Amino acid sequence: MGLVDELAGELRRGGHVSREIPDEQIAAQWRATARQAARQLGRPVRTYRVGDTTGAALADWPANELERQVTLARMRNAINRI
Repeated sequence: MGLVDELAGELRRGGHVSREIPDEQIAAQWRATARQAARQLGRPVRTYRVGDTTGAALADWPANELERQVTLARMRNAINRI
């Protein structure tokens, strides 16, 4: 499995993905790969870079009931950990 497929899988499961990538050029390549992964899914994406963190998030997440449920479950888990 290549990086495009890996990122597509993570985007499909959670709506976002991020990595710590200190090198600017590698981060730019990673962002391009994340956009390619989103195109493979047929979904709009926004990529970002904050410090060394480079990420991508599906712009239309949650797009359906399953994705809404995933989001709610993650929020509940975060609250329960507090």
